[in-house]
Amino acid sequence: MSSGKNTDNINSFCVIFDVDGTMVDNAAYHQKAWIELGRLYDLPITPEYYKNNIHARSNARIVKTLYKSDSVDTELTQSIERDKEGIYRKLYRPVLEEIPGLTKLIKELKQNSVPCAVASNSPKENVDMVIDELDIRKYIDLVIDCN
Repeated sequence: MSSGKNTDNINSFCVIFDVDGTMVDNAAYHQKAWIELGRLYDLPITPEYYKNNIHARSNARIVKTLYKSDSVDTELTQSIERDKEGIYRKLYRPVLEEIPGLTKLIKELKQNSVPCAVASNSPKENVDMVIDELDIRKYIDLVIDCN
């Protein structure tokens, strides 16, 4: 007896991976990059300040917080974002490693025809660095970043 419902795809799903903290454990390197950026721009960024005012926020919001203004010059904001992310990539690339089991999981998902995507609020260059350094792009069907 048929219920009249199409159940061919009832078990179909996809898996979406976040990058920061899910694919890689990189939080300490974002903190180090912000502290180094603070030195370059003469901004008092300490681990405590990072924890309370920077962690898990967008770069644009962070810059407004750093300069205590909602109307920070767009060029300054972009310069700070570019410098910070460059510092982060320079610090993190040499030690980048996956969360244990990530590649094995992604390979198994693909072997079972489960589409895999990566979504991140990070810039394209950071997302690409992680995917390419881990050599998993061939298993990823879609990449979404903040750009």
